[in-house]
Amino acid sequence: MSFPETLFPQSFSYEVLAGKIFSSTECIVKDRLQEFPSHLDADLCWTPADITPQQYLIKLSVEDIVAIESAMEGFKGLALPLPALEPSTFVLPAELADRLRVVSKIVHTGIGFAVLRGLDPKKYTEEENTIIYCGIASHIGIQRNANSHGMAMVHIRDATNDAKPKNIADGEQLAPSKKNSGMNFHADRMYADMLSLYVRGQAAVGGEQYLASSWTIYNKLMQQAPEVLHILAGDWKWSPEDNSKPGTPNRMPALFHKDGRIILQLVWTPFLKNRSLATPAQHFALETVQKLAYENRIKLDQQLGDIQLINNLAILHTRSEFKDSPAQKRHLMRLGLRDPSEAWTLPERYDELFGKAFVIPTDKQIIPVTDFDAWGETTTEDANHG
Repeated sequence: MSFPETLFPQSFSYEVLAGKIFSSTECIVKDRLQEFPSHLDADLCWTPADITPQQYLIKLSVEDIVAIESAMEGFKGLALPLPALEPSTFVLPAELADRLRVVSKIVHTGIGFAVLRGLDPKKYTEEENTIIYCGIASHIGIQRNANSHGMAMVHIRDATNDAKPKNIADGEQLAPSKKNSGMNFHADRMYADMLSLYVRGQAAVGGEQYLASSWTIYNKLMQQAPEVLHILAGDWKWSPEDNSKPGTPNRMPALFHKDGRIILQLVWTPFLKNRSLATPAQHFALETVQKLAYENRIKLDQQLGDIQLINNLAILHTRSEFKDSPAQKRHLMRLGLRDPSEAWTLPERYDELFGKAFVIPTDKQIIPVTDFDAWGETTTEDANHG
């Protein structure tokens, strides 16, 4: 795996720039970290040496698959719209439902991620795959993210060869989720407590997924470069989210804390589109987090049919560049989930914006079976990803 696009010219020296940043008054704010924990000690503080696939793989048995298919047929028999998928309409045996509840605990209080394995998406139609995925996910996190248009699920694939709609302005780019390029480590900002991905198809080459613990990165920065934490905990200019004030950046930190936990919500997309949004110190903080994430990454064991659950508040994720072939095309389905019974308490300033993701009622949601809107005409929050 190599670094994707950087914010600095190749001629820049990391060490020289660090010296300049650390000596600047911009990032020396002595009291900014006073209320942050001096050290984190939890299962989330893992390094690559601590993790094996056996720790996060949860294999579905033949009996489990039969029960899941029965729940799918049961939902189809109800003739309800897809957003009505929830535990009461996607009914599973109590023992299997209880095991799915444990997945939420692993994501929130364990190592921060888990993978359900055993499904074969080739067996099912597009609608059946959607029912199965959203039905299983509802047992792990009952609440679904939906954007301001009601879109509650996203298809992740290479859409670079799709026709560009006439109403899309010249110069507009596809979202990172619709490209085949590699990405930097990030957490989907203001998206969800849990990020869920269903592997519907795999690329012919590439498309590997990597994870890194924000908590491990935090501990290393607290020891080695607390100035970077000062920068992350300060106000950043994000892409506009208030339609009543077009062009006005949204200001808030990238690093938060509450109840002894830290939350890192860091994306690159806004700053790659408009580098003037970030100061040199903030550019450096992005690069530093990327460097530490790369050094402390694990490669996620990935197979067709996997359902991945990732703590989006404490784990950074990325993918490598990929290439499709006529027979093998990468296709993931993405949900943002919240489990109120396990959810972390969020900082007040953060919770106000974060809560927008879960205010759309299910009867106003749309779960697209196919990727009918690759260019994002019904998506307004692309800057929160990638």
